[in-house]
Amino acid sequence: MNLRVKKILLWAAAVVFAVYAVIVIIRIPHAIEQKKTAEVVAKIHASKLTLDDVVGKNFPPDPGADGTAARLSTSASPGRAPPAT
Repeated sequence: MNLRVKKILLWAAAVVFAVYAVIVIIRIPHAIEQKKTAEVVAKIHASKLTLDDVVGKNFPPDPGADGTAARLSTSASPGRAPPAT
């Protein structure tokens, strides 16, 4: 083969390899995310629902039950007009 043809083939192979390497590097975060997603889906599928979960007995306490949320919303905040009385 001619030396010029060998150089062209070598450069073409180097470009193909470089493009492949860039594609692989770009896909690494996506592959990691797919693995994490598969783990979370497996965890969700392994969980067992009970009637208490469905009815809502396992919910955290209502944050507004003690009136804290209502007191905070009626207090004057910077940039807001005081509540009408």
